Amino acid sequence: MRSCCRRALAERTQPLGGCAGNRKDDGLIEVVVPFGGVGQDRAMAEGGFVYIMANRPRGTLYVGVTADLVQRVMAHRSGAGSRFVRRYNLHRLVYVERFDEIAGAIAREKQLKRWNRAWKLQLIEAQNRDWVDLFEAVNG
Repeated sequence: MRSCCRRALAERTQPLGGCAGNRKDDGLIEVVVPFGGVGQDRAMAEGGFVYIMANRPRGTLYVGVTADLVQRVMAHRSGAGSRFVRRYNLHRLVYVERFDEIAGAIAREKQLKRWNRAWKLQLIEAQNRDWVDLFEAVNG
């Protein structure tokens, strides 16, 4: 594991597909999940997630925030999430960033929503070059 990944784990703020999204020899992407798992009650109660959904690589994007990432992505996929996600069929989780406090996640979501599209694409591709769906990694 690279030193930036170890530092991020210690700080517990690294995007899930972040610098830990290193390409292995077998072509798979290693995903680091802080707190030992997304589903832990303590992590859900205290923190939050900023996430980006897409319908395809470099396709339509949706930026959201939630305290329970797994439940929110499942809601989007079942059609119970936002109307925008349902309308454009955005089922691919392409970017996730974990925060210890929900207020930090909300501030980051607002910041990302003000970004232009090119910046968002650069952010995603810096962490998840192949636009792999990260949901299985965070739900596993």
